[in-house]
Amino acid sequence: MDKYVRKLVIELGLVVAQTLYTLLCMQQMRAGEQIIHDMMPQQGYTELADKVEPEQVMLLLHQLFSRYDALCSTHGVYKVETIGDCWMGATGLLTDDPQHASRMVDFGAALVAAAAAVDSPLGGSVRVRVGVHTGRVMSGVIGSIRARYCLFGDTVNMASRMESTGLPGRVQISEETFSLLPAQQQAGCELREAVPVKGKGTLRTYLLKQQ
Repeated sequence: MDKYVRKLVIELGLVVAQTLYTLLCMQQMRAGEQIIHDMMPQQGYTELADKVEPEQVMLLLHQLFSRYDALCSTHGVYKVETIGDCWMGATGLLTDDPQHASRMVDFGAALVAAAAAVDSPLGGSVRVRVGVHTGRVMSGVIGSIRARYCLFGDTVNMASRMESTGLPGRVQISEETFSLLPAQQQAGCELREAVPVKGKGTLRTYLLKQQ
């Protein structure tokens, strides 16, 4: 195929993909679909990266993320992307799911357990912080080089805050997510009063009780 024709086909394909994703996202936004977004950075990652070889860091993250990926189909979670040592996923994103909050919280607990089964190069097992928040987002494909599907909005920021203010080996959820959980699942959470959250002030959050 002529290189100019190939370039045109690639660019046209990208435009079509961006348009389809945009239409899908607009439909989701109009429907008011709620999104769960969580991030799972490895606790102590900065220290780990400083003390071990890059190859070991990559191997560890591969072990962790492969375990997380395998849990997606079991819990009905859509993997969005990985950023450094963070793993991002969502429920209720592509299809309507009245149990999206419950599924994500269960998934978060499964991730903590999966990480604990992995040995850290620094000794001991891996402990991760998990943050979950519920809200609306905008999703789509951005850029023209290595374009990828991403999520945008305050929900993403809040999920990140739930992770960063959380505790190693625990799942922290926002009050919005807690309110959507069934009574049995709410009973498995403990209130964490007055958590300072950057850009949000002091918030009430909840931690899943340790098993």
